[in-house]
Amino acid sequence: MRWAVFDVDGTLLPGTSMERLAVRRLVESGVVTASMLVRFVLSGIRDLAREGIPGLLRNKAYFRGLRERDLSAFSEEMVRRSVVPRIPSAAREEMEGLRRNGYRILLFSGAPDFMLHPLALALGADAAIGTVLEIEDGRFTGRVMAEHLYGPAKTAILKEKAEDLKLDFEKSVVYANDASDAEHMRLFGTAVAVNPRAGLRREARERGWRVTRWQME
Repeated sequence: MRWAVFDVDGTLLPGTSMERLAVRRLVESGVVTASMLVRFVLSGIRDLAREGIPGLLRNKAYFRGLRERDLSAFSEEMVRRSVVPRIPSAAREEMEGLRRNGYRILLFSGAPDFMLHPLALALGADAAIGTVLEIEDGRFTGRVMAEHLYGPAKTAILKEKAEDLKLDFEKSVVYANDASDAEHMRLFGTAVAVNPRAGLRREARERGWRVTRWQME
């Protein structure tokens, strides 16, 4: 089966991330307090020192203690008001063209899955794979269940899900923006570097991948 696999942060959503938009709004509304941010910063420094960037990305301490149902409802509103309007028309047109040509659409991102699923619904995507956060007694613990989907973890989860999705890598296409995505992009018959940073721009040039820019109007 042919899939078109779209990264979100920096790709469908140029210049920012869903999580960054969410935390900003949660701080502005007082749901995430100053003490929660301090806790995140202190634990983030520790995780960065111990495990580098992957450790820092697994740290979701600013969500600790928040109820799943509240954050899910918040995410649905945030996607409608703050995320969907930022998606460039060129990205939407690309997605629609692929859909007309028989591709199924997969949103694939390190963003928390409870943010990614409302976006998939809004865009009419067929599936979404995001980072799963740990929940205990209906509240987020501030930790992820396994791995934050970044770098090699993205490659591993795609290979794991390929059979369920009936994903034919050679006949499918992937869109992403960062050098950390290059590993899983190499799995695909067609790869497109969107708004690429320097590392991915070099990779695209060496491999003959198409390079494009999607910017919010």
